[in-house]
Amino acid sequence: MTTRSPGLPAYAMAAEFLTARAWVVNVIAAGSRPSAVSHPYPESISAEVLAELLVYERCAAWLLSTLSSSGSIDKLPHAAAHVIRAAAARETQSTMHARVDGRELSLVAMQLGVPIVILKGGVRAILGESPAFPIVDIDVLVRPGDVEAVVDELEKSGFGKRRAPLLHHQGFDPAEGRHSVEVHWTTFREGVPVDSALWSRIEPIDGMPGLFSLDRIDNLLHIVHHALANHRQQPVTIRDALLAGLIASECSVQDMSDVRDRLKGYRNEPESLHMISFGEALVTRDESHTNDPFIDECATFYSAVALAPRLPRVISSAPALAFVTEIALGRLGIRYAVKNAVSWRGTGVGRLSRAGDKIPWLARPAIGLAHLAYYGVAAAVTLPLVARTRARALREFGRRSV
Repeated sequence: MTTRSPGLPAYAMAAEFLTARAWVVNVIAAGSRPSAVSHPYPESISAEVLAELLVYERCAAWLLSTLSSSGSIDKLPHAAAHVIRAAAARETQSTMHARVDGRELSLVAMQLGVPIVILKGGVRAILGESPAFPIVDIDVLVRPGDVEAVVDELEKSGFGKRRAPLLHHQGFDPAEGRHSVEVHWTTFREGVPVDSALWSRIEPIDGMPGLFSLDRIDNLLHIVHHALANHRQQPVTIRDALLAGLIASECSVQDMSDVRDRLKGYRNEPESLHMISFGEALVTRDESHTNDPFIDECATFYSAVALAPRLPRVISSAPALAFVTEIALGRLGIRYAVKNAVSWRGTGVGRLSRAGDKIPWLARPAIGLAHLAYYGVAAAVTLPLVARTRARALREFGRRSV
């Protein structure tokens, strides 16, 4: 987490991010209606802040499409319009690469005779749907018994070199020009198997033989669970809310009732329901229901972003800040956060990595405890700063008119 405009106080910088996000939400919700022109670009927001916001929110292509359809893009300050166009171009390019990778994955599936399920935004990307949602990798789901064959074939097909497996997937170091592929045998990061009935509900992807998507209910639940459980260190992005909204808009009344039933008792049930309804309002351009339900979480996250370059370098590494924001956002209990930190995640120190490979029973617990001690110091220093910055940022944001 870094910000490119450190001159402002951290709380003011966080407030600028909140103001910029609010403007993006209002523009997308207005769509091409005349009300779109009632949301002028906030004068206080620099192009640098907007550029960084779009890195986190990942919705530039959708924003550009909305601004173009309303005839508003040319009314923006030149620097802001340039930032949006450049970010949208990068997002679209990532999906163009995904279309090529999708055809290759289809060939792999047909050659092996096994179904390969494309997860999350990967379906939209390989089909080239517009506006583009950017992707940094392609997540696929296969039956546990097919994992080894699929991984072997992906290596032979030039996708890259396999990494060490995690509890829920086998990743790749991608070859040049390829997206990284993650071969999942479950959608749960803790390694819990998926419901076997899921495989009877998968749906073929048009024009991509051998490739499938989850059905609407499973897909919506996975998108929500992934955003909240796998990205615990950040609030729900506009991109992920839009993706959830698109899937929800295809669901029947009964489908949505089933979704709500399956979310009952889930730790993040309230956030899940907010994410779905917020996404639906954005997709359907329902301005009356697009009050951002994640302002408080965004204030926490963007306070950490604004503080990062002001913290001592020794405690401002990306993993340490991710640990801090996971706790600050309240998605993790302290006990789980400690357990997660102790779990060995590897290290960039060559000698420790080699020791972990040679004597994992000794080196990995030691590294895990070192992680916990390091994260504990980072949390002790940073959490109070984040709390104070967040409170001031929310007050400042409340004084601004978007």
